[in-house]
Amino acid sequence: MKPWTRLVVLLPLAFFMLSCEEDDPNYAADIINTYILESVTELGMTEDLTDVALEDAVFIEITRDDVYFYANDYDHCDANYDTDYVDSFEIDEVTETSIVYTDGTNDSYRIEDGKLIITTEGDIAVLAVYDDAIPPAVWSDPNLLTNDTYESDNSFALATAIAAGGTVQNHYLGECEDQDYYMFTAESGSIYTLATTTAETSDLDLTLTLYDANNNELDFADDINYPINKNPRLEWTCPASGDYYFVVEGFSEWEFGDYSVSVVIATGLTKAPAPSGENKTRDYQRTNLKKFSFH
Repeated sequence: MKPWTRLVVLLPLAFFMLSCEEDDPNYAADIINTYILESVTELGMTEDLTDVALEDAVFIEITRDDVYFYANDYDHCDANYDTDYVDSFEIDEVTETSIVYTDGTNDSYRIEDGKLIITTEGDIAVLAVYDDAIPPAVWSDPNLLTNDTYESDNSFALATAIAAGGTVQNHYLGECEDQDYYMFTAESGSIYTLATTTAETSDLDLTLTLYDANNNELDFADDINYPINKNPRLEWTCPASGDYYFVVEGFSEWEFGDYSVSVVIATGLTKAPAPSGENKTRDYQRTNLKKFSFH
């Protein structure tokens, strides 16, 4: 057979093979990746999860054969991540619009603006590609848990300076018995009010302990009006001019969240100003997604 004759025979065969490949595309390749859950819509209500801290985030890994869901332990203070919180579902096939599982169920999907959008019985999960390792290091190292940018401030030597009558400071009390130390300068005979404030919707329960320059405890404050107002407020008359310290911490090891703190000279201003001053807290959103699964 002459070369050109062979070409005439082979070309139709090549076109036939290409046609078969087009009829059977590899849709799974479009969705195989690691994702972080970015938002959930249930019963018409959307919850934005873009600011959720890594310790509370949900991760989804899609392989050719399985979908894996990763959620952190309930106890973030435990340094050992429990793999029992990993759920998985076996994939039977991936079509142009559906992920079909071996149990006979399926989820619809589409890719939009680089996000994988999964729809299950009207509920919608938006997944964004996640490039780092899962589970994240914070799941097995409590020292990496969300905190404010004043850290580290967990000792007298690392205390944050706060001016009496100065700017209100906005802080975040981290999980696992975080302590925030403060230092201020006081004048003999002056009356000071040391206080924290939290949002009306906050469940944060704080305490405040006052110390002298030699780290001796001078006074202690708990709730202003439990359970209506669980912020501490301490009114104190300075016995001698100098530097003093106080520590803000949770009533229990499970306390965490945003709060504001101020030191006010009582004779000049009897009420702490609104917490609209310096802000070094991190955007953070707590949500309960431990057993989330769109399947």
